[in-house]
Order: sequence, then structure tokens, then C-alpha cells
Amino acid sequence: VNARARFDYDDTWRWGFDLNRTTDDTYLRRYDISSATTLTSLGFLEGFRGRNYASAKLYGFQGLRVFDRRQTTPQVMPLLDYNYLSTPDSLGGHFTLDANALSLTRIDGTDTRRLAAHAGWALPMTGALGQVTTLEASLYTAAYSVSDGVNTEDPTDRRFSGLIGQAVPQVGLSVRYPLVRQSGTIRQLVEPVAGVYLAPNGANSPLIPNEDSLSPELDETDILVANRFSGYDRIDTGQRVDYGVNFGIYGLGGGSTTGFLGQSYRLRSGTIFAPGSGAEDQVSDYVGRLRVSPGSWLDLIYRFRVDADDLSASRNEIQAGFGPQFFRIYSTYLFIEQSPAATTARNLEQVQFGGQLQVDDYWSVSAATVRDLTVEGKTLSMSYGLRYADECIDLGLRATRSFFQDRDLKEEYRLVFQVFFKHLGGGTSAPGQTGGVFREPAE
Repeated sequence: VNARARFDYDDTWRWGFDLNRTTDDTYLRRYDISSATTLTSLGFLEGFRGRNYASAKLYGFQGLRVFDRRQTTPQVMPLLDYNYLSTPDSLGGHFTLDANALSLTRIDGTDTRRLAAHAGWALPMTGALGQVTTLEASLYTAAYSVSDGVNTEDPTDRRFSGLIGQAVPQVGLSVRYPLVRQSGTIRQLVEPVAGVYLAPNGANSPLIPNEDSLSPELDETDILVANRFSGYDRIDTGQRVDYGVNFGIYGLGGGSTTGFLGQSYRLRSGTIFAPGSGAEDQVSDYVGRLRVSPGSWLDLIYRFRVDADDLSASRNEIQAGFGPQFFRIYSTYLFIEQSPAATTARNLEQVQFGGQLQVDDYWSVSAATVRDLTVEGKTLSMSYGLRYADECIDLGLRATRSFFQDRDLKEEYRLVFQVFFKHLGGGTSAPGQTGGVFREPAE
């Protein structure tokens, strides 16, 4: 079952639900309905007013992987959030408040009840020379009631139940200095960036269950933010300096080449970041991004993370699209070095090639293949497609050869015919989004 509903109560409030369940772990992949490894069911009530947002949600999860167990899968009932952003004060700064309440339970395992709040103030300033400086101050507070918890620093793995609390202040100062030069039809940008963030050392209690900050990974999107954990259960503590440079070359015709290179340095060794995250050492890995797009016929994106000592790659990701719109060729290469904390030491390295030819306004053909490039590498899948799409209907015929195996899923040939009615029962945006029309992809 895959059900979705949205109901607008008034201009501020709406409610709805998503229901996703299956009786068989491999059913959705067998019939090419979905490749999801976890199904999420959701009931929610949410409100939008000005710059503020409030929500109450209930979550249920169904794991579809071979090692998922219903007894240890969490259920969240409820999750309450409130997000406040003030108007600018007399200095030009603004206040923020993110408040959260959570009740998470399992049949077998740790149960967590949490009350948390993150209050902050930020003041952006532009100097006479064009430098942009932002002063930040924040306070993270949280209180937990834990049942059958685990002390992550206790080698005996003894269980405990009780109340835990913490309060973590943090201050930060970041500076950007954009330098721009015009040369004929080309505009060049070089922007050094740096940030200093100060917080107490060792402020994260080993008694607090980590439910929402499990997989931090340093990359170019989060290296310059105050807290690089996405949730409330872990805080990026200690003292550190982040630094990097943005650069770009822009043509008046629309073409551009842009990039970023950055690194982070901690004043003291020791961190709560897991091995393999890129931020576990005192000097972090280098992270960066390069995008080359001289015109609509080429779009190349390269994202990377390399070791600071020997420049060996921990992560490489290349995406490329080439050709005019009626005949487009694309390729993706991905390499991820497996974390020492993972259950397997096997790296991930694979490449995908494909292309699409638009025969006329309605008809198109496509082909794609995915290959594993590790020592045990082999072709993972091959597919060929024929598609008809107009303003009302989308028809697709796809032949695939799959070499993937999982329990009762074996290597197989498959021929799939799909029909999508584009405007039959359109929906609205997902919870937390303010607009947009929901429509299932036609691929």
C-alpha cells in the first residue's frame, strides 16, 4: 500500500498522512515499484506563519534490508518541532529558536524521550572593503529520559535507565572577502572564507543515545557551519578554525566554471566524529567541488575528499552530461572508502553510463549500464527504454538485465511497461515545504 493525503485547514494549518507498507521485503524491487530500503509512514499536523514553522508528527518505519529487525526498528510518537526566526533587531542581527520534543520507542532496545532547544543570535556585517563578517552565539540545551540505554564509553555494555541533561554554549566568527575582476566578457571571482568556532571540550555525554546524528560526513556543504551534526543528540564541540576559498569564472553568455576547496583544524586532538568521516583527526581531510559548465551542451561536476597527509582519495564523485538536449549522454563515477567502523571493509566504486535520444516532440529512446569497479567487479545492470510523453500521458517500455541478488531476488531479464497520467489527482508538497505540485517521476 502506498497512500498519501493532504488537507488544508486554513491559510496557516494543514494535516495529512503518508502510508507505506509491504508484506514482503523484496516485493517492491521485484516489480520495479521502488528501490527503497526503508518504508516510512507518517501522520502530521503543521503550520506556517511568517518566518515561523510548527509541526507534530508520528513516524512508523519498516526496514526492508536482510538484517533489519522489527523488534529493534524505532517508532516515533510523537515528534514536535517549533522553528522561530525574528525580524532584524536594531543592530541588524536576528534571533533563532529551534525547539524539539521526541518520544522514540522500540520493542527491544533503547527508548528515548527528549526535550531540546537551540537558541541563537547572528549579526551579519559588511565592511568598508567589502568583507562580510558574521558574529554568532548560541546555546544548545537538552534533557533526556532514557530506558535500557548504553554507555558508549563503557566496555562492559551495561544497560542503564535514568535522566540526563546537557547545556552547550558556542560562539563563532566567520569572514568572507569576495574579490571580483572584469576582463572583457569574463568575470572572475576569488573569495577567501574562514571561520572560528569556540565551545567547551567533551560536552557530549556518552549516556545520551544518538538517534538523529549518526552519520556526519565532512564535505564542502557543511565544513563552514557551526554545528556539523544534523540533529539534536550530538553537538560539534571544542575549538576549531575552518578555512577555504571559493572561486569562479563567469562568461556573459551564461557559461561558468566554479569551485571550492576547504579544510578544518581543531586546536585539540580528539573528536566525537567517527573514523572515516573526514573530521576525526585534528587536521581534517581536504574537501572540495569543481563544476565546469561552459554551455548547455556540457555540465561536469567533481566532488572530492582527500586525506591531508598523503592526498589519497576518501571520496570521489564525478557527474557529467554532454550533448544537446535532443541527444544527451551522461556518466557518473563514484568512489567511497569504507569507514573502519562499518560492518564490511569493502570500498564502493562504480560507474554508470547512459544516453537519451529525443526522436521528436513525443518519442525518445534511452540506454544505460552500471558496473562495479572493485576487485570483485562486474556489470550490475543494463537497461534499454522507449518512451512516449505528451501533455497528458507518459508511456514507457523498458527492458532490463539485472545481476543483483538478494534473498529471493535473482539475476533476471525483465520487460516493464508503465503508464503515468500526469494530471490525475495532483497533490501538494511534502511536510515542511510551502508549495509545489507533487507528481511521481516518469522514469
